Formats: sequence, C-alpha cells, structure tokens
Amino acid sequence: MPEVDPVFNLVGGETQTRSWNGVAKGGALISMLAEPSQTEASRRGVRRERFTARPDGGQPIAISALIDKGHIRGHNRLRFPINSAKR
Repeated sequence: MPEVDPVFNLVGGETQTRSWNGVAKGGALISMLAEPSQTEASRRGVRRERFTARPDGGQPIAISALIDKGHIRGHNRLRFPINSAKR
C-alpha cells in the first residue's frame, strides 16, 4: 500500500490497525470510531486524531428551504441512463 497523508479510518478494529501501514511519516491517522493509539503514533512519527460529528436534524430542513427558494441549484452537465451506471 502506498503511504499517504492523511489516512481516514471509518471502520475501526483490525482495519484501523492495518491503516497505520498507510500513513506517511509526518502524516495522520484519523478515525471516526476508536481513538488511535498515541503510543503507535509516536512510534511511527505520525499524528493521530479522532473525528466526531453530531447530527443536526435542522440542517437538512434549512438546506431544503434554500433549494425551494432557488438559492441553491444543481448543475447537471451530463445525463446518463440508469442502465449505464456501471460504466
């Protein structure tokens, strides 16, 4: 696996353990589940972070209102039939 900075782990467990191998020196392992080990981060010369977000049910409602008022519009440049989605 090529090394990159940063590595985001959204699975945890054994996948998080294997994710350390992909973090470049000076990079960071960022997890949304378990706190990555400070000992392992120090040993490898990388940072570790835990990222969390708290859902806010009001956000989709506010975005929907902006769409309804025409303040947000999608721009489709290309259209494909659903049966060509695999391509």
